Amino acid sequence: MELLSGQIDAGRLSVASGGSGDPILFIHGFGFCKFTWRHVCQALADRFTYYALDLPGSGSSPAPHGFEYSLENLSDVVSDFIIAKNLENLTVVGWSLGGGVALLSLLRRSDQLNRRVKALCIIDGIAYPQKFPFFVGLLRTPVFGPALAGVLPAQSWASALLRHCYFDSSLITKEQIDEYGGHLRKKEVRHSLVQTARSIHPERAFEYIGRLNTIEVPSLLIWGREDRAVPLEIGQQLATELRGSSLKVIDRCGHMPQEERPGEVIAAIEQFEIALGSG
Repeated sequence: MELLSGQIDAGRLSVASGGSGDPILFIHGFGFCKFTWRHVCQALADRFTYYALDLPGSGSSPAPHGFEYSLENLSDVVSDFIIAKNLENLTVVGWSLGGGVALLSLLRRSDQLNRRVKALCIIDGIAYPQKFPFFVGLLRTPVFGPALAGVLPAQSWASALLRHCYFDSSLITKEQIDEYGGHLRKKEVRHSLVQTARSIHPERAFEYIGRLNTIEVPSLLIWGREDRAVPLEIGQQLATELRGSSLKVIDRCGHMPQEERPGEVIAAIEQFEIALGSG
C-alpha cells in the first residue's frame, strides 16, 4: 500500500485495542496520548472493537525527526491506519487536535474513507482559526519554545496541561500526571510537540473550512461548557456546518470531557450509536 503520509508506516503506531463489535477509533489531542481514552474504551468494549492510537511523536509511537508534524500529515497517517486495518462500519472519535485530524482525514481522503466511516464524534475539537491555547503558543515561540521544552520538568508540564484542560482541577489524579509526565520526559516527544505546534498554520484551515458541509457522515459533537482551550463557540459553529450533526454540551466541564466527565461522554456515544441503529 502506498503511504500518503510519507515517512511513517501507520502499522508502527502504538495502539491499544480490544472489545468486540463494529470498530471505533480514538484520536487524542496535543500533548497527550491514548491513555486519555482508558475509561471510554473500557466502558464501550462490549459494544465496539476499539482502537486507541498514539499519533506520530506522541506516547509510544515513532517520532522521526524528518517528519512534518502538520495536521495534514497527521490526518494522512490516520487514514493510512484505517485503510491498513481494513476498518469498515467505523466510528471515528477525535478530541481536541485529534478532532481536527479526524475532520481533515474525511476531507482529504473522502474517496477512500466515505465507504468505511459510518459515524463521527468530535470532542472539543479544533476546526477554525482561533487563538492558540497557552501551551501551544509558548511552544511556537522561536527561541523560548524549544528552551522551555528542554528544561521544564515533565511532571510540571503534565500538571499544567491538565489544569488548563480541566474545569475542576481537584479531579486530576497522580496517575494522570505520572502517565503523561512519563511520555513528556522523552526528548523525541518534546521535539515532536514543538514541531507540531510550529506546523499548525491557521491560514491553511481556510482551504478546508468551506468544505466542512460536504461531510455527510452522521456526527456527534461533545463539548465542555467551560472549555478554555477550544471554546464552546467553536462547537456551536461546527454544529451549523456539519450536516445532520448534534451537539451535546456538558456543564461544569472543561476541555477534557473524556477524563473529567467520562460517564456523560460514554452515555452520549452509546445514545448516538443507538439512534444510528434505529435510523
